[in-house]
Amino acid sequence: MNLAACFWPLAAGSLLLLALPLEGMAALRNLALLLCCSALGLSLWRRWAASGLRPPLYLPLWPYWLAYAALAGVGLWWAVDPAYSWKEMRLEILFAALYFWLGANLVRAGDDRWLLSTLCGGNLLLVAYTLSVWIAGGATKDGLIGTYHTGVGNFSTYLVTVLPFLAWTALRAWQQREPARWLLPGLLLANLLAIYVTANRQAIVAVAVELLVVLAFFAPRLRQPRHWLPVLVVLAALAGVFQQQMSKRLGDDAGGGIVAALERDGRLPIWKFAVGEALKHPGYGGGMGRESLIRQYPEHPLTQGVFVHAHNMLVNRLLQLGVPGLFAFVALFAALAWALWRQRRAGPLARQAALVGLAICAGVWAKNMTDDFFVREQAYLFWFLAGTLLALQREAGASAPPQS
Repeated sequence: MNLAACFWPLAAGSLLLLALPLEGMAALRNLALLLCCSALGLSLWRRWAASGLRPPLYLPLWPYWLAYAALAGVGLWWAVDPAYSWKEMRLEILFAALYFWLGANLVRAGDDRWLLSTLCGGNLLLVAYTLSVWIAGGATKDGLIGTYHTGVGNFSTYLVTVLPFLAWTALRAWQQREPARWLLPGLLLANLLAIYVTANRQAIVAVAVELLVVLAFFAPRLRQPRHWLPVLVVLAALAGVFQQQMSKRLGDDAGGGIVAALERDGRLPIWKFAVGEALKHPGYGGGMGRESLIRQYPEHPLTQGVFVHAHNMLVNRLLQLGVPGLFAFVALFAALAWALWRQRRAGPLARQAALVGLAICAGVWAKNMTDDFFVREQAYLFWFLAGTLLALQREAGASAPPQS
């Protein structure tokens, strides 16, 4: 199907990609989702009418999604607040799966340019807004610098999620000698600067993890220092920035390293408490929802203030659904990573999609180890993009024989 025939699904998809990173935009996001599903449904119906054959829906990883949803559904029996957990189950599992499968069915052969161009355009707007606020000496939310309608935590998570896509776009533009090859490195640097001005320390760690994934992916080919030395220089620079951010955040009380810092800001105590309480009944949790912790222990001293949840993506799932639910969540991610890796031999595009997908998987995991922003719009964006990468690999595999 050519681009003209795909215009309405792709136009709706562009609106969705522009709306997804922003907080407080649920109405626009849901409208874009409805338009996207409607346009995709119309496109599938036209293909059916033209060929007489019903085009199959592509539902990757559906057994893992089903297991995750089933465990969350069973968890309603033990939920502290069943109504809240039912709502969170719909928003965090059913909607996430919908976005994932929407991306997997929306993108077809040749749509990779649309995907990358839309991501770059939306990213340019958000980063330019952030840097303009920073230059003017202002703040966007709670006295900190995020972006339009979005706080530091969600914005830095968004940047970590899209950065591998931006690097992919820059690489392709350079390989194909497109005019944009001179501009895209500037956009990458602007994103790194935006991460710096958010003062989010874990985002720096996540970018370093993404670079390590790239280094590991190409390790067999990096036999000369000129190949891997630039990556090590960037990693050293990130380490320096991280240390500077830690010292700035902790001030005169910066001794003791990262563990001491986690103790002082309350994360390590809340992790120890949450894991200990969850393992008292490992077979089940307190119900789906990021704020399950405060609902289970509303009067506990550790859960007061900012610790309405455990500030760790995995600890939160353990609290919500017990060990089986945590295992299902981890298995879903592992299955995604394996699916991306397994299809890397379908051609250059599939190999590049595998690298980008593995990088964002690792980056999002690293980013959410000291907090949990893998909910709502940030989770939807991740799953939508993951679905598009699997679709690109599938299309590449259909059009070219696997490479040995």
